[in-house]
Amino acid sequence: MDYLVKYCENCDIEKYINDFHFRLKKSGKYYTNNICKKCHNNRSKINYSKNKDKYLKSQKEYVEKNNKIVQHDIFIQELKVNIYIKQHLQIAGNS
Repeated sequence: MDYLVKYCENCDIEKYINDFHFRLKKSGKYYTNNICKKCHNNRSKINYSKNKDKYLKSQKEYVEKNNKIVQHDIFIQELKVNIYIKQHLQIAGNS
C-alpha cells in the first residue's frame, strides 16, 4: 500500500501525510501545513515561553471582558435547575 509522504520544511525529514495538520480553505479544499505536527508543537511551546506575559495579559483581559456574560449564563442555569426541581417536587407531591 502506498502512503502519501511530504517533507517537513522545519526538520527536513520525509514524513507521512498524517503527521501534518490539515486545514480547510474557504474554497472547501483541504491542504496540509508545511511543518509537521511535532515541529509545530515545539514552535508553539517556544513562542508561548517567549511571550508568556502577553498570553497571560490577553487571557486576563478576556476574562474581565466576558465575566458578566459568564455570570449571567450561570445565573440562567441556576434558574432552570430551580424551576426543574420545583416542578418535580409538585409532581411528587401530587402522586
